[in-house]
Parts: sequence; structure tokens; C-alpha cells
Amino acid sequence: MTENNREARYLIHLLSCAINEKQAEYWDGIDYSRLLKLSFKHQVFSTIYSVLSEVDGVPSEHMQSFRNYYMNYVQQALMLSSERNAIFDELIENKIRYMPLKGSILKGYYPKEIMRQMGDIDVLYDTNYRDTVARIMSDRGYKNFSSGENSDDYKKEPKLVFEFHRTLFFEESNFNPRFDNLWDLATPDDDNEFLYHMDINNLYLHSVCHMYKHYNFGGCGIRFLADTYLMLKAENDNLDWQWIDQKLNEYGIKDFERNTKELAFAMFEEKELNEAQSALLDTFLTFGIFGTQDNAVKAQLSSLANGNDIDAKVLAKYKLHRLFPPKRKMIADYRVLEKHRYLLPAMYVYRLIKAAFNFKKTKQEIDMINNSKN
Repeated sequence: MTENNREARYLIHLLSCAINEKQAEYWDGIDYSRLLKLSFKHQVFSTIYSVLSEVDGVPSEHMQSFRNYYMNYVQQALMLSSERNAIFDELIENKIRYMPLKGSILKGYYPKEIMRQMGDIDVLYDTNYRDTVARIMSDRGYKNFSSGENSDDYKKEPKLVFEFHRTLFFEESNFNPRFDNLWDLATPDDDNEFLYHMDINNLYLHSVCHMYKHYNFGGCGIRFLADTYLMLKAENDNLDWQWIDQKLNEYGIKDFERNTKELAFAMFEEKELNEAQSALLDTFLTFGIFGTQDNAVKAQLSSLANGNDIDAKVLAKYKLHRLFPPKRKMIADYRVLEKHRYLLPAMYVYRLIKAAFNFKKTKQEIDMINNSKN
């Protein structure tokens, strides 16, 4: 097994102790540089820091490295939290309803919120105010570095990223679970009429769907499993499992949900894994928190091949798709097309020119596509 080595097993032990608030054990023969790299790869170093810092025997120089990473993350989290509060205040001021997503909610299930690492803030909002949100973010010094598919993404240095979601998933994607009546099922906050809380069943369902999307189209890391474990420990008896199972079957991911749920509980209760669970864990460990672009390309090529070999015809079809995406995706990527559809041919030409000017990056992607058939 590629990644299921001693450091990976110790990382899981530390995670189990951290999220279950237990004392961690000291293990001989741990390569702490490798452990730090692995915890960074899966974005869980802040989760394990508190328990590792109480383990006797960890060399001081390695503990200092963990401390540096942790303190840098704490500083980043404080900045992100401050910006989140200020931006949400502006949404309220402009009477824009909004619903925090993903880590913003899931962190509440951890013993301490700082233990759940977050690289950005995800929020669903009333898209009637898309231009207003763009103005708010621009006035606050953010650049719109990505505006397409299902969200508008804004970034401000050093590491402040906000993703404003118009929908939870993109309709042109191979995996597009529908979340109908999401706003109707959500609960308005008692003290803020514009803040909505996603209902508990959709919260779990969205978490599973989000994990599956990354797992199936690029890979994902073990932090997703920790989220699943902690949420179910707290909410299992409060969930409408008949409704959730119906939706999971409708989306075709019931087996995935069951397997990942069983793996999460076996892992974090430190039970012996069966062969299938061990193989699934190895898959999670192999990729970083959101997988790799190479794996995403291979997944899309496999989908185009529809069970057949990835041949020259499939590669050519994928390259054509990358150069000339469907009309709906072009409209999502280039807002000018929302009102001026006649500019679509010009935007395709613009993509080709952009690809030519970014020749090095374009060549790297072409090489990646060509190598993906191997």
C-alpha cells in the first residue's frame, strides 16, 4: 500500500485522539518530517497539534516545526474570520440573504473550531445581488480570480479566499445532484433575518456529495472522513435517514456513503480495518486534501471512454472539449455572455489566444492529457 505506512497510521492515531479528546501515545521510529508533510498534505496539522504537543519524546526541533505551521494557520484563520464578519455585515447592510457552507458549519462539530482547517469561506447567496456582491468584494480589495461554473471566487493577499456559490453543483458536470427547495428548508437565524442555516439533512447530504465529487474526479483526503465521523457522532439520531437514503440512491452514491461512513468509524475508533476498508483508506491517503489535477483528467477521460480504452479518439475529443467548452459553461465562465450571447464565437477565439499566450501552461496540460492514457 503506497501511503499506508507507519507515519500514516500514526497520523490516524493522532487524529483519533484529537477529535475524541484522548491522550495520544508515543510511537517509536516515526519520521516527523514525513508526518508533518503528510498532515500538511491532508490539511490536518492544526487538528493533531494539540495532542502531539503533549506527547513525551517528540524531538523539540520537529515539535517546533509543527508549532510554526500551527501558529501561521492560527494567524490566517483569525484574518479570515475577521474578513468573514465584515463581509457578512455588508451582505446584511445590502439585504442579501446568505447561507454559510461546508467548513464554516462543520468546524462546529470539532472539539475546538480551530482544529478544523479551512482555506476559504464558502457561502450560498441570493444571486439577484451578484453585481452587488462583486462590488462589495472589489471595494474590499478582492480580485475575482474565477467566475464560472457554480461560484464566483474572490481572493485578497495574503491568503484570503471567498467562494460565493450561486448553486451547490454545476449542471454541466457529470455529477450534478439537485438540492431543490434548499432555501425553503433552511432556517432563518433568530437574530439575523438574512442569515440562513442549512437544514441538518441537507448539510449531511451536501457533505457526502461534496466528498464524492472530489473523490471521483480528482481524489480527496482524510479530512473529509473526520468531518463525516464527527457530524454523525453528533447528529445520527437527528437525521431523517429514509429521506437521505432515498436521495443517495437517486444520486447513485449510496454505496460510497456507506463505505466511507464505515471506514470513518473504524478509523477513528481505531478498530482493525478489513481488506476493502484498508484499500479505500489507501486511496484517500494517496491524494491530498482535494486530489490532483492529473487524477481529475484521468477521471474525465475515463468518463468519455465509457468503459473502453482511452485511445487517440478519446484524447482528441477531450482536447476539443477543453478548447471549446459547451455553451452553458462558456456563459458561466464569461459573464458578458449572459446578456450578449452573440459574442460567443469571439469568446472562443479569446480562449484560443489566451491558451497561446500561456503556452507553457497549455503545453503542460496537453502533456498531462497525452500521458493520462498510460
